[in-house]
Amino acid sequence: MQMEHAMIPRTSRRTRTMLLALLATTGTTLASFGALASTQKPAPVVISAVHGEVQVLSLGSPVRVAVGAVLNLPASVRTGAESSIELRQGETIVSAAANAQLEIPVSADPAEKLDRIIQSRGNVYYSVAKRTTSKLNVETRYLVAVIKGTRFNVSATESSATLSLLEGLIELRDASGT
Repeated sequence: MQMEHAMIPRTSRRTRTMLLALLATTGTTLASFGALASTQKPAPVVISAVHGEVQVLSLGSPVRVAVGAVLNLPASVRTGAESSIELRQGETIVSAAANAQLEIPVSADPAEKLDRIIQSRGNVYYSVAKRTTSKLNVETRYLVAVIKGTRFNVSATESSATLSLLEGLIELRDASGT
């Protein structure tokens, strides 16, 4: 039985050495880029607007509430009557109206600073930038909204919670997780 052989072009030793060096350099560059990408920190959570009486605790201590101030997590935010605050993390916006109460724990995902917000009361607008890694969970006593990128409003009271979807898609669960 006669076997056919595929035509494999012959290369010189110099060409093979150059190709191996190029592959090694490319691999090293890609590995360095991957390490750099994985060590980049997410954008900080920054106060971008404030009106009236707003109280913020960051890491358990009071924070001077001013535009441009960075919040270290965990943080608690409470707005008074006729007060509001807007927080930003990159392209994500959280805007709490009067008499709102938010708890923002430390993120479980190192690629995202905001991955969970507990909204005890008040009216809060969320504009969540598209996310590639984790979702943002907004939790109230009665519902949990799971978001990867959308615009919506949550209103929470002691007896109810209402979600208004303005754009995009949202996964909604009751607070027990079902």
